[in-house]
Amino acid sequence: MRGIGVLKDFAVSLAKCMEKNRVLSLIIYALIILFPTGFFHRSAWAEAKKGDVLELSIEELMDIKVESASRHDQKVSEAPAAVTIITAADIDRFGYRTLSDVLNSVNGFFSTSDRNYQYLGVRGFNRPGDYNTRVLLLLDGHRINDNVYFTAAIGEEFVLDLDLIDRIEIVRGPGSSLYGTNAFFGVINVIPKKGKDLQGLELFNQIGNQKWVKNRVSYGAVRENKSDLLLSLSGMSTDGEKSVYFSEMDQAATNNGIARKCDMEESKSGFFSYSAGAFSFMGGKVKRAKTIPTGAYDTVFNYPGTRTVDETGFLDAKYRGSLNENSEIQARLFYDMVEYKGSYPSVLGMTLDDFSEGRRWGSEIQINHNLGAKSRIIWGAEYRRNFIQNQSTAQGSTIVLDDQRSSTSSAYFLQNEYVISPDLILNSGLRIDSEDAFGDATSPRFGLIYSHPRRPVMKLLYGQAFRAPNVYEMYYDDNNITTKKNPSLRSETIKTWELAMEHPLNVHTIGSVSLYKYYISNLISQELDPADGLFSFCNKNKVAAQGAEIELRRQWQNDVTGKIAVAVQNAEDLDKGEILSNSPKLLGKMNVGFPIKRQKSFLGFEEIFCGKRRTLGGNQTSEYFISNLTLNLNDIMRNSHLSISAYNLFDKNIQNPGAEEHTMDQIPENGRTFQISLTTHF
Repeated sequence: MRGIGVLKDFAVSLAKCMEKNRVLSLIIYALIILFPTGFFHRSAWAEAKKGDVLELSIEELMDIKVESASRHDQKVSEAPAAVTIITAADIDRFGYRTLSDVLNSVNGFFSTSDRNYQYLGVRGFNRPGDYNTRVLLLLDGHRINDNVYFTAAIGEEFVLDLDLIDRIEIVRGPGSSLYGTNAFFGVINVIPKKGKDLQGLELFNQIGNQKWVKNRVSYGAVRENKSDLLLSLSGMSTDGEKSVYFSEMDQAATNNGIARKCDMEESKSGFFSYSAGAFSFMGGKVKRAKTIPTGAYDTVFNYPGTRTVDETGFLDAKYRGSLNENSEIQARLFYDMVEYKGSYPSVLGMTLDDFSEGRRWGSEIQINHNLGAKSRIIWGAEYRRNFIQNQSTAQGSTIVLDDQRSSTSSAYFLQNEYVISPDLILNSGLRIDSEDAFGDATSPRFGLIYSHPRRPVMKLLYGQAFRAPNVYEMYYDDNNITTKKNPSLRSETIKTWELAMEHPLNVHTIGSVSLYKYYISNLISQELDPADGLFSFCNKNKVAAQGAEIELRRQWQNDVTGKIAVAVQNAEDLDKGEILSNSPKLLGKMNVGFPIKRQKSFLGFEEIFCGKRRTLGGNQTSEYFISNLTLNLNDIMRNSHLSISAYNLFDKNIQNPGAEEHTMDQIPENGRTFQISLTTHF
C-alpha cells in the first residue's frame, strides 16, 4: 500500500510540475520524496553485487569497484574522479535503446541529433558538427574511437547491442594521463555481459511505430573447462518520421519545407567474446545506413538518395595474470577497421561521393605493483600503427580528393597511489604521448581523496588532457566545393579543477556534489570562411567554464526507487565573449521506478529537462521537458520478458541547434514513439 501511495503522490506532483514547466518545481518535489525514512542504494551499485541489494549497508555500497578511473579495480570512493555506473538493470528498467539514451540520463550529460548522428554534450560543451571526439569510448578497455574522425559512436552505429551490456563506467574529467588523446572530458567504458549471464539461447524481438523492427539472437555458455563463450547477431530497421518539416525550406521548389520518406535507418551487427583462464578474446562488427532529410551540405532537399553508411569492426586479445603476489600484468593486442561512405546529390546537379577508410593495429602493456600497504604503482606503454587513414571524394567521374596517409603513435604512462593515512590518498599520474602527425603531449593528473566510511568522501582533483587533430580535420579538401584543409592544426588542451563530494545523508539517502572549472586552449572548431565560402577547421577559440552537479538517490524497502539530478553550467567562448552554442545552462534529470504485482513487473518513469541553447544563427532553442515511460512485465510466459515503452510521451516539440553544414538553424527531434519488446530465454 505504501508503494501505491508514493505512486499517487508522485503522479499529482509531476502533473503540476509539467503544467508549470519549471525545473524548480521538480527539484522541490524531489527533495520532499527523497528524504522520508526508508532504505536507499544507488541502483548502479546495487546491481553490481550478487544477492539481495537490500542487505547491503551504506559502507558496502561505497566499496563497489570501478576499473576505468585508474586502469585497475578500486573502490568508487577512492577513485580520482567523479564516477557514475549504469547497470543492465537500469537499461532494462528505463527502456534505453541506444548508448545515447543512456548517457542522456546521466547528470551533466546531454545528447542531441541532427537526424543523421547522435552527439554527446558534457558539462556545457557540445559543438555542432563534432563527432564526439572529446570523449574516449572504450569497450571493456578497447578503444572504440576510430582513427579517421575520432568518432565515439553512441547511436545505432555502436558495435554492441544495448541488451548485451553488463554495466557502463562513466568517469568525468580529463583522462589523458592514462588514455591519451580523446579522453578530454571523460572516459566511458562499456563492459559487456559474459556467456554465464545468458547460459543458453536468447531471442529478442522488438516492434514500434515508424515501422521499427529489431531482432537479436544470442547464445551464452560456460564450458566444463570454465571457459566462457558469448555469441550474438542483431539487426534493426525503421522508416523514421514519415515527414519532417523545416521552416527554412518552406518554398514550393523544396516541397514546402517537408522532407518525406527521407529518415530511414538500418543496421546489422555481430559480437563475440571468449575467455579461458588468463586469456580473453572479443570482436565485433556493425554496419549502419542512414538517409538524411536535412539537405545538409547543399544537397537536394526531399530526396532519399542522400545517405551515409558507416561500418566498423574490431578484434581484441587480452592477457591478465600475476607476476608474483604483489604484481599483476595486463597485455593487449588489437585490430580495428572503419569505413564510411557518403552520397550527397548536389543542387547543382552532380553527386558528391565521400569515402574514408581506416585500419590500425596496436598493443598495450601494463604492470600494477603494490609496494606494501602504502603505495601502488601502475606503469605501462601503448603503441598504435595507423597503417591506413585514407579519404577520397568524387564529383561524378571527377576525383577531387585522394588523400592516403598513415601514422604511428606511442605513449608511456606512470601512476602512483600513495596512502598518506587510512583515510587520505594522494593520486598522481603522468603520460607522455608521441605521434608523428602532431608531436608530443604531456598529461599530468593529481588527486587528493579523503574517504571515511561514516563521513563525506571528498576529492580535490586537477588534470590536464589533450585532443589531437584528426586526419579529417587536417586534410579533408574537396577542391573548393565545401571544405578546405588545414594541415597546420595543433592539439587542443584542457585544464580542469574539481571538488567532488559524496555523502550518505542518512541510512536511506546518498547525495553527491561536484564543483568544477575548466579552461580550453587552441580549441579546434569548424568555421565558414567568408572570403571563399568554404568550411575549415582551425585553432581559434579559448573556452572557460564552471559548473555544479548535484544528485540524490534513494530506494525504499519495497524497491521503489528515486533519483534527482541537477547540473548548472556556464561555458563561455572567451574570444567572442559569448556563451558557447548548443550549451544549456541548466539540465535536470529525474527517474522513479515502481515494482508492481509482487515485483514481477516494474514501471519506470524518466523526466529530462534541458534549458535554452544558443544556435549558430544567434537564436535560442526552447527549453523542454521530455518524458519516457517503460513497463516491464516479467514471466508473462515461461522464461520471457515483455517491455512496453513510450518515448517523448507528451509529444513535445524539441529542437536542436544545426551545424555549419545545415541550412536550417534548428533541427527537430522525433515526436512521440512507442516500442514493444519480447525477450525469450531457452
